[in-house]
Amino acid sequence: MRDVLRICSHKDPITLDPQKSGDPVSSTLIFLLFKGLNRFESDYKISCDSARSFHILNNDKEFVFFLGEHYWSDGNRITAHDFVYSWQR
Repeated sequence: MRDVLRICSHKDPITLDPQKSGDPVSSTLIFLLFKGLNRFESDYKISCDSARSFHILNNDKEFVFFLGEHYWSDGNRITAHDFVYSWQR
């Protein structure tokens, strides 16, 4: 069987909502399931993930992200509004 990831855990996650998690089991699964705008590489450099590119402005106080072409599981395109919604909720 290819393209299968099996994870064994001693208990179920409390939640898969990134804004409500805090326990180690939930946090581990959320890390594996969700993509961010950027990610840290093993050499501690920042790379794009969902973002195609980004600029840091205003003395490191303002960040502008340009999204890559990514889609939800239902086929709808992921937009900047989706990221804004998740941060504001």
